[in-house]
Amino acid sequence: MRYGLFYHYQLLGDVLLIDLLPELPNHQEVRGRVHVLYAGDKIVGYNIFAISEIVKIKAKGLIVLPSKPLIDVINSLLVAEHLQALPLIEDSGFCVGKILSVEPHPQSEHLHITTVDVGNEILTIVCGAANCQSGLVVPVARPGAIMFDGTRIIPTELLGVASSGMLCSSRELAISDQAGLLVLDCDLKLGSDFFLLGGN
Repeated sequence: MRYGLFYHYQLLGDVLLIDLLPELPNHQEVRGRVHVLYAGDKIVGYNIFAISEIVKIKAKGLIVLPSKPLIDVINSLLVAEHLQALPLIEDSGFCVGKILSVEPHPQSEHLHITTVDVGNEILTIVCGAANCQSGLVVPVARPGAIMFDGTRIIPTELLGVASSGMLCSSRELAISDQAGLLVLDCDLKLGSDFFLLGGN
């Protein structure tokens, strides 16, 4: 199960958001400091209030690879309220990929159809970045990844072309405001976790 953790005290207050499923909640149940979010009878997330009284979190947005101590604290709260514990996230969902080919999208003037080697498979990804070209090594959000704005990457179709993932810019990875694909060192191992690379 891939889930997203979000914390930003200045924007959201002292509440940790846990996004379990993409459905929008339509009601909630309060269990102590844990608010359980439901879509119908399905649990789709949790909001944990006054989390800083228990653990200090320095994040300002998506917590990409939460530490085991943080997950242990969260799970102690969930289990105490008879809720299912969260598994430890072992990969971010963002990996190193190499663009093998780039073709113009037949239905768009700015979109490209790319094939991308992510180490253990070749993905077809539709991309609109101006600097998209074959040979580049770039960060790839694989299907299932959760972006910094909360969007989940799912296989989809863009103007009739299947797309399985997203090629990422620095802006989309909350690194800087620079537009265009973030170009990586060509010697990086394809498929390796982008957020476990040195310096990130």
